[in-house]
Amino acid sequence: MKISQQDRVRFGEPDANFNEGHNRNVIAQTIKKTNENHKKKKAKWEEGLMERSDAVYSYIRHVASGGNSGKSIENYLGNEYFMKLLGEERVRDLQNRASIPNLGKVKNN
Repeated sequence: MKISQQDRVRFGEPDANFNEGHNRNVIAQTIKKTNENHKKKKAKWEEGLMERSDAVYSYIRHVASGGNSGKSIENYLGNEYFMKLLGEERVRDLQNRASIPNLGKVKNN
């Protein structure tokens, strides 16, 4: 591997044990694992979205058919199921914030 003189001055001599092929493999594996992780997270998010969408659709259909009788969506779905739908979203949000540095931190003004 050829290193420019400008980079040599800035970073010094390269490590004698550096293996460019190994480095490329590590980068390729990291990208592959990251892409797989993103696909899994997206699928899980879409599954949760579908469940919440189905619940809201069911409620809207119930209201449109005249079966509302003053029930809120919390009452229609039941408090436990409603909280489950809300809670899963909040847990995912907190997990995502915890996995990204500085995102969950609050700035003091």
